[in-house]
Amino acid sequence: MVLKVDADKAKQWSDKEVLIQWHKGFKGTLLTHKYLKEEDLNQFELQTVNECITEYHKRLIDISWFMRSLSEPIARMANK
Repeated sequence: MVLKVDADKAKQWSDKEVLIQWHKGFKGTLLTHKYLKEEDLNQFELQTVNECITEYHKRLIDISWFMRSLSEPIARMANK
């Protein structure tokens, strides 16, 4: 298997697109779900969502982070 990240395409994603991509593989947070539903967020909540978006965006284009998140559940099952 060969993994390739299209970083140029990922850099063009809007904040909502980043969250949509993230939620395809991970739960996200209550605030990120509220943001996608366009519910009202106060300034602190919006700042928290923006921090999440920044972190999620970095992780979505990081192959080593992807492999770590893929391997962790497998390792936990093997350890049981």
